[in-house]
Amino acid sequence: MPINPGHDARLLYAIGIADEHYAIIPAMRDKYVQINHFIRIFEQYASELFEPIQVIDCGCGQAYVSIALLWYLRNVKNVDATLIGIEQNGELIASCNATINSLDMSEYASFSNSTIAQWKDKAHDKGSLSLIALHACDTATDDALALAIARNADVILAAPCCHHYVQQQMDIASIPAEESFLLRDGIMKERLGDMLTDSMRRDILISEGYSADLIEFTPLDHTAKNVMIRAKKVRNMPHKHKEDARIRWMQARDRWHVEPKLAKLIPTK
Repeated sequence: MPINPGHDARLLYAIGIADEHYAIIPAMRDKYVQINHFIRIFEQYASELFEPIQVIDCGCGQAYVSIALLWYLRNVKNVDATLIGIEQNGELIASCNATINSLDMSEYASFSNSTIAQWKDKAHDKGSLSLIALHACDTATDDALALAIARNADVILAAPCCHHYVQQQMDIASIPAEESFLLRDGIMKERLGDMLTDSMRRDILISEGYSADLIEFTPLDHTAKNVMIRAKKVRNMPHKHKEDARIRWMQARDRWHVEPKLAKLIPTK
């Protein structure tokens, strides 16, 4: 495990994963697994990032994962890394600051009380930028992806939550007749909406110059929210590759009469 009680007991206690004896709390074991799995994904996918590395966590909540990632980068891998958390709940911001202070890492992390869409900060002008958004609800994921595109983030790791925005657009009367049977049951409509949303988000990212795919974040027995959008900026991506992706998501939009909010947030071309 990248993070374990053997050498990271102080972190695990601070974020509420371990008890005062530094044993993993049974009710927090799934969160412990999720943190370590995410760090493995980050380490493998973001291996080409150059220092200093700035991590922006959109909709950070209590920032279990991003604080653990910051700890891992700085204290385990000796990487020059900083963290910015964006969260609109002021109580959670206070909790994040308390955690960071208890770890003596306040110099390397800051938390902004803001929505993702309204967040403003100076541009990252050196090193690498990685943006993460873990279970940001519905269109908050779109806001996070749009922010990543606008800031030319080098790496994006987003695990979407609910997908109501697209699901509410789905109408059995406006899709191809031969596929209308897919919308006759609520659970299948919900799952189809999930797949359409994230597949279109993936292709929008490709059309904006990212290599992007959808992977399993954590096994289903740990959380039902187990899809991750993984993207990496590709410098000088061939125009045809981007155009093919743009055509794919627009054809899907026209066929199903739906589109994710991200389509409205990217610059018009």
